[in-house]
Amino acid sequence: ETAERLLRPLLEAAGPPLLDRFGPAGFAEASQAAAGPPLPPMAVRDHLDLFGTVPDSALDAIVEAATDPGSPLAFAELRHWGGAMARPSPDAGPVGHPGLPFSVAAMAPYDRGHPPERVDAAMDRLAAGLRPGASGASFLTFLSDPARTETAYTAGNYRRLAGLKRVWDSDNFFRLNHNIPPG
Repeated sequence: ETAERLLRPLLEAAGPPLLDRFGPAGFAEASQAAAGPPLPPMAVRDHLDLFGTVPDSALDAIVEAATDPGSPLAFAELRHWGGAMARPSPDAGPVGHPGLPFSVAAMAPYDRGHPPERVDAAMDRLAAGLRPGASGASFLTFLSDPARTETAYTAGNYRRLAGLKRVWDSDNFFRLNHNIPPG
């Protein structure tokens, strides 16, 4: 009830939702919120940024990307992370960035009749529009670019994980993933 009251001005300004699934959700339901049940594998270009606060320029970039009539975007989504996600227990391990409560995720498939250059250009424009207010951090769960693995952890947690990797996998045998090289 509190969330509905606080979001009412936004909902009134945006108009009727295309899909009204507002309410509490468990992890399994939340992971299907953007696209529904899992689809067959497909080539996509995606982007994720985390924010402490979401500046107007980021909202403008999302709206511009989503309302372009020829946009290849399947979705651009703004999420507020709260609850247990924002308050990990002391023994939770390297859980990411609980101090960054907002994420913007966007995805565009390469197989919807748009040439790859158009998909890349649209995603590059969106990323550039988000960049000024973004933290540079990410969530490992949503990260497809293994070059950004380090951004999924705080600096201290990443150093700790690299140290553990040095002790338990110094040859970097387990590297075909979001690799953390032995530190």
